[in-house]
Amino acid sequence: GLVEMYKKYPDKKWYGLLDDDCFCNAHGLVTALSAFDSSQPWSFSQSGFAKSNWRLFGGAGIIISHGMLREMAPHLTKYFNDLDSR
Repeated sequence: GLVEMYKKYPDKKWYGLLDDDCFCNAHGLVTALSAFDSSQPWSFSQSGFAKSNWRLFGGAGIIISHGMLREMAPHLTKYFNDLDSR
């Protein structure tokens, strides 16, 4: 879904993935994100450490900056293409 969001909305500053049971205070979120430069690689979520690697957990939702998704998109596309070829 992230690559599709990036393709469909290439000029957005922030992208969000929220579960259907997640409450989001949109005004508060916009206010909080305004302190960060969306052209830089940022991601916000509940985070954790699993098997020696940092992970982003989506239970509370994931917010990704334009800069982060711009860097991630080619890798995500390759990853999903590799899965499809199996």
